[in-house]
Amino acid sequence: MAKVHTPRNRDLAPGIGRYSRSAIYKKRALYKRKKTGVKKVVSEEQKSKVKEVGGDKNGGTRVVPVKREVSFLLP
Repeated sequence: MAKVHTPRNRDLAPGIGRYSRSAIYKKRALYKRKKTGVKKVVSEEQKSKVKEVGGDKNGGTRVVPVKREVSFLLP
């Protein structure tokens, strides 16, 4: 017969645990373990893109930023 799992930090009310974060940190002996984080995979985003421009004398294409810069307005 398998044991029924019960949490170590049972709830007093929904969303409120019996023990604090620091008490659980101590109880689980996390201070003894090596703290390693997961690195995020950063994808290179394009800063600008080439757009087609209509008209005979307009050159055909423009290099336009993907995200517009914020204009600085004086108060």
